[in-house]
Amino acid sequence: MPKHERMINTKDLCVGAIFSEPLFFDDGKHMFLASEIPLSRGLLDILHDWNIPFVLTSGLELLPPVDEEGCENYEEIPELESVG
Repeated sequence: MPKHERMINTKDLCVGAIFSEPLFFDDGKHMFLASEIPLSRGLLDILHDWNIPFVLTSGLELLPPVDEEGCENYEEIPELESVG
């Protein structure tokens, strides 16, 4: 299983954000979005509809998100001790 160093609250994600490494669902096992793919409104809706509180990644944000309806840059949640 990949090591995830960052947990990002889904409410802090914005349309257009691009990460250098894949994003994983909160279980840490299943990939949500491949690296270097812009985050779409539809994908954000999936996270909301499925009540996913956070995503995991070992990557960095490559491109600032599009400012959409008051959406601000996410704030990183402190590093995880372990997932699982």
